[in-house]
Amino acid sequence: MRRDLETNMELNRKVIIIMPTKQNLEQLEEAVNSIINNTEYPFKLIIVESFSTDGTVEYTDFLAKRHENISVFHTKHDSASKAINWAIKNYTEDEDIYLTQDDIIINKLYQRDWLRIMVQTAENNPEVGIITTLAGGGISGEEFLKDFPWIGTWSLYIPR
Repeated sequence: MRRDLETNMELNRKVIIIMPTKQNLEQLEEAVNSIINNTEYPFKLIIVESFSTDGTVEYTDFLAKRHENISVFHTKHDSASKAINWAIKNYTEDEDIYLTQDDIIINKLYQRDWLRIMVQTAENNPEVGIITTLAGGGISGEEFLKDFPWIGTWSLYIPR
C-alpha cells in the first residue's frame, strides 16, 4: 500500500498509462520524457506502436529496455482508439487507466504530482467515472481537481 506524503492518505490504486503512437517520434519523445520526469506516483506505461518508419520503433524498444515500468507492443491498428481498446483488453485487469497520446505533463512546475492528484480524486469520489481537463492547457474543473493546471488534449483518467 502506498501512502500519500502530503495528506497521509493510503493510496491503493495501480495505474496503467496507455499511449498509442504512430509516426510521431518527436512528440513521443517529449511526451514520454515529461511523464518520466514529472510523475512520482508509481505507474506502468504501455506504448502501443503501429509499425512506424520514423525511428519510433527503435526509440520505443530502447525505452522498454531502459525502464522496467515501460512496455512496448508493436501491433498494427488503424486508429488510436483501436490501439487503446486493444491495450485495455489485453494488458489491464483491475488497474486504473490513464489514456494519453502526445500530451506534455509539466506539473513539477507547480510542485504537485499530477497522477497522484488524479488517484486521490478517484479515491475520494467513488461516483466519478472519468477525470479529465475541460480544455487543453487550461485548469480542470473545480469540482474534481481544484487549481490543477496542466497541459492536455484528450487525456482521460478512468478509475476502475
